[in-house]
Amino acid sequence: MPHVPTFALFTTRMEGWYQSQVWHGAGTAARMLGVRLVALIGSSFDGEDQSGGPTEIFDLARASEIDGYVILSGALGNFSGPEPLEALLARLPKRPVVSLGMPLTGASALLSEGGGMDSIARHLIETHGLRRMAYISGPASNADACRRWEEWIRTQAEYDISQDPDLVDAGDFMPDSGRLAAERILDRTDPPEAFVC
Repeated sequence: MPHVPTFALFTTRMEGWYQSQVWHGAGTAARMLGVRLVALIGSSFDGEDQSGGPTEIFDLARASEIDGYVILSGALGNFSGPEPLEALLARLPKRPVVSLGMPLTGASALLSEGGGMDSIARHLIETHGLRRMAYISGPASNADACRRWEEWIRTQAEYDISQDPDLVDAGDFMPDSGRLAAERILDRTDPPEAFVC
């Protein structure tokens, strides 16, 4: 029987919209290419929510049947940045690696060119005339969250709007953290005209 290449997808969970979309897209691509895809579901490194399971699950990618790695690095490195992911790769056999969301040493990376915050800011400003908007970001260690924040600030500046620091807080891309961030903003200052998350 001929060898069928098998790739391991490193992810944090399957029930979230982002993760399920990545799984669907990767599964579709695997079928089109005639390869196998295995999901290794753990938790993000240094995150409080360990609902995905222990990060040791990713060590299963050492199996000789695994030919390459697809790492959802934006989710796995939300709180830690790239260092633990690069340490994980150093422990695993050298195989092709694709990193989704964050550059990793020795890996091909697929990165978002924009976070979409420019479109959101323009819509809220031009269509609704808003100027006092609250912003709830993702973790500061997350590359996508940083790009979105920079885009948000840059676009507001085009309209001579400065972001009020009292209207800024951070979450971790999960509903409970967003609710808590919104509550902290509302405790600090008058209600904003909109929340952007």
